[in-house]
Amino acid sequence: MGQASLPREASESFDTSDNGWTGIMRDVICVTSVVLRGHANQQIIDRVTIIRGYADLSVMYPNIGAYRQRVSVSLLSLSERLRAYADLTFAAQLNSLSDRCRKFDGFAFKTQNDRDVRRYHAEHYRVLQDHNA
Repeated sequence: MGQASLPREASESFDTSDNGWTGIMRDVICVTSVVLRGHANQQIIDRVTIIRGYADLSVMYPNIGAYRQRVSVSLLSLSERLRAYADLTFAAQLNSLSDRCRKFDGFAFKTQNDRDVRRYHAEHYRVLQDHNA
């Protein structure tokens, strides 16, 4: 029994030279495009629309980490839906993209001394709120 793989046009369009967020989002757009070709029902279309919306927002506003997190969560949701349709190949691809999103987000906010910038800003925001109260 042969193993399923991505169609040739999808696998050739992955840009491995750009490991940044924009490169990951290009891969997300590519895979979701191929998914839409094979599964044109309303549930899949809705999930892909949500993913692409958050992908656009995450590129337009790179300083808002919530958009990147939403991309990752939405990819997992679509992956689970495809797993329910027994499309394990694309489910695995989407799961892998979600992992790449989470890993990128984990490394993107580290400072030189390995302190998490998001936690640092949250702490200072709480101090300012307490001070202004």
